[in-house]
Formats: sequence, C-alpha cells, structure tokens
Amino acid sequence: MSASLAEPVRKRNNPALPDVRSYVHLRKQVGQTLEEGRLRAQRAVEDEKTKTYWQVGRLIDAHILEHAGRADYGKQVLKRLAEDLSTNQTLLYYALQFARSYANFPAPGKLTWSHYRALLPVRDSQEREKLETHAEAWGWSSRKLESAVSQASAKSRKQGSSDQGTDRSSGSENESADLYVYPLVRSLAPGANPRSLLLDLGFGCYREFLNSGRDFFSGTYVRSVRTNQGFDFRRFHGKLQSGLNVCRAWFESRAEKEMVWMQIDLGFGFFTRRKIRCRKISNLPGEGYFQKTRDFSKDLLSEAQPLILRIHAYHQDGSASADILRQRQ
Repeated sequence: MSASLAEPVRKRNNPALPDVRSYVHLRKQVGQTLEEGRLRAQRAVEDEKTKTYWQVGRLIDAHILEHAGRADYGKQVLKRLAEDLSTNQTLLYYALQFARSYANFPAPGKLTWSHYRALLPVRDSQEREKLETHAEAWGWSSRKLESAVSQASAKSRKQGSSDQGTDRSSGSENESADLYVYPLVRSLAPGANPRSLLLDLGFGCYREFLNSGRDFFSGTYVRSVRTNQGFDFRRFHGKLQSGLNVCRAWFESRAEKEMVWMQIDLGFGFFTRRKIRCRKISNLPGEGYFQKTRDFSKDLLSEAQPLILRIHAYHQDGSASADILRQRQ
C-alpha cells in the first residue's frame, strides 16, 4: 500500500489531459490555454457591454415615448442624464439609436459594440442585415465595417439620383456576396408531403425548411438570420439567377488546369470538399479590381481568410464552376 502511495503522480495516465511530457508540448499547451481563456474573457466583456447599452437604450426610449408630446424632450433628457451620471451624451445617444434599430437584442456572435455602433447610420434593415452577415463571415474589424457602411451609403445616394428606370440589380457584383441566401425547392422523396419544402444548400445538399406562411413557396429565395433561438428565415426580395448559390470557402490545393480543391461552408454546419473550376477571381464590391494571373492557384495559395464562391453551374462529376471573390488584404 505504501508503494502505491509513493508512486509518482506524473506516471499516471490521464486521457483528459493533452500530451505534456516534453517542455515543448507543455509550453504550447499552456500558451494555448492562456490565449483561449483571454479570448473567452474578452468575448464575455464585449457581449455584456453590448447588452448593457441595448438595455440602456430601451429604458431611455421608453421614457421618451411617455413624453412624446414635448418638443425636443429627447435631447433634453440625454443631456440631463449625461450630466447627472457623469457619462458621455454621445454614448447615450448611440445606445438609444441601437435600441431603436434592434427591437430584439441581437444574438451573441462575432460582432462587438463597436460593430453595432458602426451600423447605426444604416436605416434600411435589409441592408443592415446584409452588412452584419458580411462582417461576421469575413471577420471585419469595426473600422472595416465603417468603411463598408460609408461605401453603401454613397452608392445608395448615387443610385437615388440616377434614372429610376435603370435595373440596379443587373451587376453581378451586387448579387455575388449575398451569403446565406438559399432557394426553396419541393421535396421529391417518395411519400413526402407535397407542401413540404427544402433549403437547397448546393452540391446536392438540402435542409428541411420548417417555416410556414404564404411568403414561402418553391422557387423563392430566403435569407438565414441568426437569432437567440437558433436560425430564422426571411423572404429575400433581391434578384438572383436561378440555381445560384453563394458560399464561404477556403482554398486547399491545386487540382488540374483551371481547377482547385476547396473546403466549402454550405451553412448550418454542413461542409463539403469539392473541385472548383475558376471562371474569374475578383475582389468584393468596393475592394477594387483584382487581376487574375496565369497560374491563378498561386493567387489563392496565401489566402488564410475565407473566400466567397458564386456558383454558376454544377457538373456531373461533383465539381462546380464559380467566380471566386476575395477580400483585399
């Protein structure tokens, strides 16, 4: 018994622990654990900050509505609160606008308070959701998002002053980055309910569509929106080509001429590895022109961040033809 008690603890195998037998492994695991903890703590602080400002905005908005008949009362109450609480009046204004822009608190994700503050000038809810999706998918900084908001505002003003008869959706670049937009199709499975619908995720992959309503029927498009309960779907009223899918993807390796292997995110946790025939490589709207080189796979080899695939055609061998869109470094 005494021999058992004297047995060194370090010799006991614990499958729950990573390999730390050598100092190199120990240093790696300790550093990784510290960094992961730091990121979790930072994320928790950011989430709490965002929630706090949203709650503050709701309180102020509810109070102002109680005194809606008094002119300029909103400005007066913001100024008085800032003085009494020794806080920034501009911050209180942002909190108020945040609560008015989001009737429900946004589901926790990758966006911080600085991101939502950058989105406040965007009054159109669909445009705001689109920018949110892009910011999360590409990991945009708040400064990058501010730039995208400015570009979208300038573009909107330019379109507003142009000929109303012009088809503004004719440019493929406007359609290309509409991530998480899916066509609805009928289920062709034997015995399936003729009213049941499926989300066409692309590459022969489908997901059951449980939403109901007159807005949802075969041939229409829906956009996936993350909520506190998971995912919800809203009718997409933009113009997309029939059968088009837009996906996030990561370059893996070169295949044969004009073909590359890519890891593709179809959404909802579905991934597939496919060969993609590149039609062209370009930057996202507002990122400028990207010149495709002779050996275009070298253009993608250094891309560590996700790319965007705009699928044009699926082939019988499981591959697809697509435009590849990238974010300029």
